[in-house]
Amino acid sequence: MNYLARIPLTRKVLAVSFFLCAAIWGILDQYQTVKLRRLFNEQLNSNLQAQAIEDRAYFNTYIRSFGMAGRIIVSQKRINNYLITPQWLKPKQELVTHQRSSPWLPRTSILRSLPFTQYFLLLNQEGAVREICKTIPGELPGPLMAPNNLLRQLSHNQTYLTKVNQYPYLITSETMHNDAGGLVATLMLVTPLDNEFLYQSLHATRRNSLVAFVDNNSGAIIASNKPEIITPGTLEEDLKGSYLITGKSYFDYGSSDLQVHFISLLSQQQYDLLSKNIMKTDRIDRAVTSLALIFCLISIISFITWKINKLKEKMDSFALDKLGAKPHLGRQTRDQLHILGERFEDLKNEIMASQEKLQSEADKNILLTKKNMEMEEQQHLLKLLQAVTEEFEIGVIVKEADHYYAANKKMEQFAASFGGINTFTKLSSQTEHSIQDSGGENHFFQVNKPVLREVTAPIILVQEVTDRKRAEYEREKLIQELRQALGKVKLLSGFLPICASCKKIRDDKGYWNQIELYIRDHSEAEFSHGICPDCCKKLYSDLDICAGEPD
Repeated sequence: MNYLARIPLTRKVLAVSFFLCAAIWGILDQYQTVKLRRLFNEQLNSNLQAQAIEDRAYFNTYIRSFGMAGRIIVSQKRINNYLITPQWLKPKQELVTHQRSSPWLPRTSILRSLPFTQYFLLLNQEGAVREICKTIPGELPGPLMAPNNLLRQLSHNQTYLTKVNQYPYLITSETMHNDAGGLVATLMLVTPLDNEFLYQSLHATRRNSLVAFVDNNSGAIIASNKPEIITPGTLEEDLKGSYLITGKSYFDYGSSDLQVHFISLLSQQQYDLLSKNIMKTDRIDRAVTSLALIFCLISIISFITWKINKLKEKMDSFALDKLGAKPHLGRQTRDQLHILGERFEDLKNEIMASQEKLQSEADKNILLTKKNMEMEEQQHLLKLLQAVTEEFEIGVIVKEADHYYAANKKMEQFAASFGGINTFTKLSSQTEHSIQDSGGENHFFQVNKPVLREVTAPIILVQEVTDRKRAEYEREKLIQELRQALGKVKLLSGFLPICASCKKIRDDKGYWNQIELYIRDHSEAEFSHGICPDCCKKLYSDLDICAGEPD
């Protein structure tokens, strides 16, 4: 006790403050570390579930697109025209192999818009492969060089996932018939479910995702979209220490007999590093805060100690001067659209030179007449559109090739007042935009970019909606004012239960109240009490206080 009495007050406060701040810092550090780890694990699992749903959706969409690709190809005139050429109609022919392109597949520009397919097979009426087109070098497995009837049936009009020579493949087929309904040929699309397939199946915005096919029997990775990270042949069990894994063992679209499942993976290393960095930063922040608190506390205590020392000096001086007592000599006291546009397909470029040899002059004249009628109809529609838009003060922009121009006078006025045509061509569709004119005044415009059937150029419709926006604003302002005024009105309505004798009113809770109290509590009315002449005579007939009251 005597030892503590000899320690300066500042040192004792400093020691106690440091101990308390260290204890609080340690408790908070432990609590927040556990809490942050739990939050990060919850967020990590949540992110993985969301990622898995998106990855699965993109994968199913990609699988579905193969069936659509087959239907698109067989609907093209290119393949239908090829099936009536002497080369195809020849009874016996050796297997023909094409590299990258063939005379019966669509043009390269169309193929690029379809899902990537390694092999295109063209089968004759008997189901034998007559021609093959390989988009990349490689050998097609033997069973696919002579597809049996079961394989053709399972892949007809749908995607079929199966193993061929112990490797998974996606197969889809479409049949083509003549006018009499007879089978002419079968188009079969074949592609292996390899690393490239998984890479292509993910949307461009999901290329950072990590997905893989896993064999159900061996538990080994068959393919992944990032083989440099997840090597095929790696066991799924070996990845659980470094990745969170979720997946499904069946496919949502088409038919499949594969014993594989699709998984999504999320690396824990990145989140562990992020968690450590955040916890490190948090510790530093808490340490700085603790030091600042300690510094503030020491400053306060130092000021108090200084005042105490000053008071002590005054007391010593008073004792020496007034009492003659000498002072005690002690030691000094020293914590962050692409709008997809639709293109018009130009059918004129798909007319092949061979078509002129196979069609009669009458067919050519009919086709030419039809084209002329279509062009006249297009011009008529465009003129009609211009007339309608002028009537409703809508500007029209038409694109020819890579050039935009104003198609009516209203659009020319808009372009002159608001910086040219490009001001409007860059605006998104179905959205109201604010644009300043040359005088700095804001105007509101609504832009619409429809695709008109059988019109060869995109059209942009521009309408000024400034007056409507202002009217909407005034209407909303008036409604708000009316609501505010209505909120101030307090009315009594409905049936009021009132006693036939004493005239008390029963409230919602079942209590009976004086009529003036009930009306005062449920309206803005106030009462001042008096007495009517009849009641005055009835109650005070023996007094003269009612003499002055009128009858």
